[in-house]
Parts: sequence; structure tokens; C-alpha cells
Amino acid sequence: MKQGNKDKRATVKKLLASSPSKIHLSFDNWSSGNHLAFTAVVAHFCSPAYSIQSILIGFRELRGPHPGENIAEVVGEVLQDYSIMPSQIGCFILDNAANNDTCITALAKTYEWGKSEVFTRRLRCFGHIINLVAQAFLFGSDSEVFAHTLDQLQRQIDDGTIKTPMWKLRGPIEKLHYAVVYIRKTPQRRQEFAAGGTDCDPTTLVPKQDNATRWNSAFIMIVRALLLRQHINYFCYHHRSIKENDNGLKIEQMLTPEDWLILTQLAEGLNVFHTATITLEGHAKDAKFGAMWECVPVLEVLSNNLIRLQDEYLLSTTFKTTDLTGSDAPDHVLPGANPATEFMCESINHAWKKFREYYKLTDRSIWYIAGLVMNPEQKWAYLEYVWRDEKDWVPTAKRQFEDLWAQYKPVQPAQTHPETAARSSLPSRELKPKESMLADELNA
Repeated sequence: MKQGNKDKRATVKKLLASSPSKIHLSFDNWSSGNHLAFTAVVAHFCSPAYSIQSILIGFRELRGPHPGENIAEVVGEVLQDYSIMPSQIGCFILDNAANNDTCITALAKTYEWGKSEVFTRRLRCFGHIINLVAQAFLFGSDSEVFAHTLDQLQRQIDDGTIKTPMWKLRGPIEKLHYAVVYIRKTPQRRQEFAAGGTDCDPTTLVPKQDNATRWNSAFIMIVRALLLRQHINYFCYHHRSIKENDNGLKIEQMLTPEDWLILTQLAEGLNVFHTATITLEGHAKDAKFGAMWECVPVLEVLSNNLIRLQDEYLLSTTFKTTDLTGSDAPDHVLPGANPATEFMCESINHAWKKFREYYKLTDRSIWYIAGLVMNPEQKWAYLEYVWRDEKDWVPTAKRQFEDLWAQYKPVQPAQTHPETAARSSLPSRELKPKESMLADELNA
């Protein structure tokens, strides 16, 4: 077994050494069920045949606390083990945890990178960005702190040291979560739920439970609940608490018509994030669904959809551009007319604030722009359109792109293959207006 592992490692080292591209790395930490901490390192590169490769090159135990310096030490060891030279290292695709920033800074000291180079090499997982914006939509602008606080409170509730009901902290979402957990808790309850009753037909569907670590799980839970609204109301009503300590649902835990309205509106808003996440999933085998060029267009479409939601759910404090004069909005969505609409307005506000925070961070690295510009259907025309109101953005991006191109530009022009020359002589496809083909797919 050891010899087989040694042989495979040698094969991977040869692949990495012969790669015509930079070697880009992604890594993350994971804790096992027996309380061991690990760091997984994946290399992304082009093979000599110009096929994209993603290979796990490290799965090392992480000892001690998880500050960025410790992670950097593990990553550095993996790079040395596979003889990856400093000139071969490209960028690092990581989530938005602060210790990842510290990790790249620590690696920069080893490889003598300047501050601007640290920013350029540190790419952020766009799926994680979308998830953070969705959390802000659900829990507020300080959603990460709030989510951590909820986790602590849940542990205190579980061990009996605090009696604050969780559903009071998260409103309709937690009330629904509690109802779903209650229904799914025993086989007997599941059977009773599926059987229906005098006011609802039997069903083969089961409510889906959200999970704090699974992206879009709140959206999936809400969508399924809306399909089963009549069944959930029926079941909860017949399991309401009648006397003290009878293990039934309290009246204040029951979902009200207003709660269901809020959940309906939240599902509409969360669908925006779900669609964006699905668009960026995959390995881009057909140059989409996971390709670098999709990142900026997805953020642009997400921005447009948040603004669309702002226009649908008006509130005087929504955005600076909000103008309520002459609005044709129905009376029930005007400010103060409906508590559910107020809830939705504030959710959009928090999401927009978090979205702008992370969109600005994309300016630190040219890789996102490079992927978009190298797409023959988009090129610079896309950015010149969507950034038409930001006069300095495109010229700055072009200067950064030229610097990146200089790292790859061959000293001697390569001979053009006849087939490649024939393809390059074909007329280019006309750029679609606005968000191009990606918007059509996202809004389909």
C-alpha cells in the first residue's frame, strides 16, 4: 500500500512539473466525528494535453488551534512534498474566513510576495459569498455573529442552562424549523402526517429540515413547507398543547397566516440566491456551470435581482435611490401597510449591504476579470456595458489584465495550428444586451 501511494505521488508530481499553467490551490479545514482536525489541499492546473485537472494532494492533520499561521505551515509542507516551485504557484481559492487571510499573508512572507500580490492571489469562493449574502437576508447584516450566537444558545437550550425558545429569536423560520423537527421526530408522527385527515388528502411528501452548514437548506425547507402548508397546519393543530408538559405544540409556536406570508416572500427572495449557487456549481466541462468567467456576471444578475426585490417591497429606508412618490405599488406592499412586507424590506436591506461588501473585494484580484475577458462571447464589451456608470473601473481592470498577461505571454509566438486558424477566421457571435446569455439562464 505504501509503495502504491509512493508511485501515485510520483505520477502526480510529474503532472504538476509538466503543467503549462500555474498551479492554483484550494484548501479547507474539516473536523472528523472523533474530534480530529484536518486540512485538505487540492491542486487545480492544466495537464500537458491542456485538460483541466483537480487533484487532492494533501489531507493532513492540523494540530493545535486553527490560526492562519498553522494552516500556512501545513500548506507549505504539501507544496514542498510535491516540489511545486514558487514560480508555479498561482492563486488560492478559499472561503471568506479571516484565518484564510492570515494564512495567505503568512505564505507571502515565505515566498516574498508584496501586499498587492497577496490581494491578487487570494480568491474567494463565490458559492460561499452567495451563502453569506443569503444569511444576511435571513438573519441581518451581522448574520455570521448572529448565527454563532444561535449555535451557542442552542447548546445552552440543549443542556438546560437557558430557557429562551429559539423560535422567538428567528421568528417564522425557526417556528417552521421547530414544526418540521417535531413532525419528523418519530416514525409514528411521520406516518400520521402522511395519512392526512379530514381537511387534507394523504401525501407522500415529507417536510424537509434545514441545516446550518448546508447552503440553501432554509430555502428548500420553506419551498417544501409551502407545498405542505395545509398538512402542516392540520397536523400542528391536532398536536397543540392542551395541558402543561403534554409535549404538544404551544399556541405561540403555531405558524400564523402572517408567518406564512413572510415565508412565501422569503422563498421568493431566497430563490435568487439558490439560482445563483446552482449556476456556479460544477466543473465547467462545457465552459459553464463553474467557470471563472461566470463569477462577475452572476454577481451582476444577483445585484439586479436584489434591486428588483427592492422595487417590489418598498420601504422608506431601503436604499438611497428609493423614491416612493408616484409609486404604482399595491396598497398592501406600501411601507407600514403589512408587517410581513416590512420584514421582507429589512431582509433585502441586510442582503444588499453584505453583497456590496463582498463585491468590492473582487476588485482586489484580476483573475475574475481575466476569466470573463478571455470568454470570446463576452470580452471587454460586457464590462464596458455593465460598468458604464463607473468610468475608472474598466481602464483599471485593463491595466491589471495586461500585467497578468505578461506572466503568460510566450517569448516567441507559437505557430498557429491550421484548425485553430480556421476557427479564428469565423465571425464572432454578437454580444447579447445587458447580462448576456447568463441572465437568460438565471431568470429562466
